[in-house]
Amino acid sequence: MGCDIHYVIEQKSPNHGWFGIMSTDAADAPHYGERKNFPLWKFKPRDYKFFNLIAGVRSYDDNEEKNEPIGLPPDASRMTLHYVDFWEGDGHSHSHCSLHDFAVAKMKADPALTAQAASAKLEGKNPVEEFLCINPLDIANLGGIDAFRVCFWFDN
Repeated sequence: MGCDIHYVIEQKSPNHGWFGIMSTDAADAPHYGERKNFPLWKFKPRDYKFFNLIAGVRSYDDNEEKNEPIGLPPDASRMTLHYVDFWEGDGHSHSHCSLHDFAVAKMKADPALTAQAASAKLEGKNPVEEFLCINPLDIANLGGIDAFRVCFWFDN
């Protein structure tokens, strides 16, 4: 039985708190197979090393770096709460982190992405922005990378 990740990308509004902008569980979300190059779908495929890094899920090596799940934030968006409720008892290991840290963990989990990040850095580029295909001016206009976080959980 495999383990899959589910997540909601949230953005912070200065006046209204956090709101969901994209969910892997949304009925109108592009199917992974059709849009696997869409930047925010880069986290969706099963990657147990990544899952271990962000939440200690599917950890088979005690020597590997891992983080324990910290639960959902108390101010999680309505979108996040809706999709978490949808999974009821099948969802587990709920956690959250900044979009930046989520992307860094994904890059650390994959040697090819680690090499691409190092190359981008040598070229004077931001590895996270390069990985996510984010235009630095666009993200700055939206409040910067720190205005985004990811709430995530897993199912078996």
